[in-house]
Amino acid sequence: MKKRFGMIITALALCAVMVMSLAACGGGSSATTLELTNGLSYDFDHVFIAPHSDTEWGDDLLGENEDIVAGASHTFTLGSASDDAWDICCVDEDGDYWYFYNVTIKGENAATVSSGPVLTFTNGATVDGTFEFGSLGSLGNMLDGLTDNLETLGDTIESGLDEALGGDNAAQGGAEAPAGDVFTANYNLTNIGTEDLWWFYSSDTNSSSWGGDRLSGRVIHTDEDIDVTVESTSENTLYDIRLRFNEEPYYEARGVDFANVAAITVSSDTLVIDLYDASGASIGSVQLSEAAS
Repeated sequence: MKKRFGMIITALALCAVMVMSLAACGGGSSATTLELTNGLSYDFDHVFIAPHSDTEWGDDLLGENEDIVAGASHTFTLGSASDDAWDICCVDEDGDYWYFYNVTIKGENAATVSSGPVLTFTNGATVDGTFEFGSLGSLGNMLDGLTDNLETLGDTIESGLDEALGGDNAAQGGAEAPAGDVFTANYNLTNIGTEDLWWFYSSDTNSSSWGGDRLSGRVIHTDEDIDVTVESTSENTLYDIRLRFNEEPYYEARGVDFANVAAITVSSDTLVIDLYDASGASIGSVQLSEAAS
């Protein structure tokens, strides 16, 4: 259930997960350590280990100038975590992510990451994980997301100047942009379902790319929300949406009109997106369908 990354991986650009508990091998030492071996054919450039209860990954424990080459090991000294439960994220040289959640680590431990992905401890215990391709939401999408954020910052500054000068181009609650200009969708997204929302993509129907994950690495739990800003390539107000709950498949809705949308809610139970205007009045709903792939 994670989690924002620290500044190191965010600066590089910016998780579907099986959750299992593990009684890992523990020594009598008061210090909690994990000797992590890279059993893959790829180097690990970044490693994040954080208490399972935390909402952020924290900083890259390898730092900027260190990695774990294929076949090598690195020992991490950890702090404390409630119930000794930890989450692990390894990022390989291709920008792909290897996730292991709710792993029991207490005392001295040694484990190997191998294809599957599987985390295998020296006592034979294993934890299944999740692999995320860099081209499907990790490094590539983080770069897209960083670009989107910079563009959004510029739009926000311009809108603020327009409003201060009495102009009529200030973005406000998803209002439609004037003809000949680009349309910017500004809305609040709330998860009202029972499943955590892990990925959310939204882009202009004219765009050939989904762009970056609009959650920017966050996991939106039940009744949580996030503000979303997406700029169209023209005055087009129609957007495509793709999202994913926890370990479920991707779901999509195409050609959703965001001309007057100021807020939306999404439910994993009904797979329906409800749309609201700036006054809070309902202006329609959209049924999600499972993405082809």
